[in-house]
Amino acid sequence: MVRIGLGLRQIPGFTASPIVEPASAPSDSRSNSGESKYERSALSREQAQRIADKIAVAMEEHHLYRNPNLSLRDLSEYIGAMANYVSQTLNETIGQSFFDYIGNCRVREAQRLLSTTADSVESIAFSVGFNSRSAFYKAFQRNTGMTPSAYRQSVNTTAAPSKR
Repeated sequence: MVRIGLGLRQIPGFTASPIVEPASAPSDSRSNSGESKYERSALSREQAQRIADKIAVAMEEHHLYRNPNLSLRDLSEYIGAMANYVSQTLNETIGQSFFDYIGNCRVREAQRLLSTTADSVESIAFSVGFNSRSAFYKAFQRNTGMTPSAYRQSVNTTAAPSKR
């Protein structure tokens, strides 16, 4: 006989009955059945493409990524779509998580600024929406394979004609 008290499995002393193991935790049925994360979603491909287009406009024309506190909810409200549909669109249609997508937008803008302005790296980092210099360096290096300073130097040496 197994007695459960205070969350502990306790067996009365000197009993011959075996310990009854709890049932195993339910496994994620999606991993076993091959069901995708969004299989039950009502979002159609056409709707997802419209949302992807709205996201692109919000980033490319309205520069929402410059807001250092931008959240999935903020983006969803801005484009007028449900947050779960925006997340699904980013993951399935665009192929990136929300944070990766926003980080990539910020890095692309930083690359443009590094190659066209003399602004400090730190100034550029904050102007494109990063909260810290270290977060900027990490994202920049992950996306480009080089530091912002090395990127600026490589762009300036390839873009500037040699003076002979």
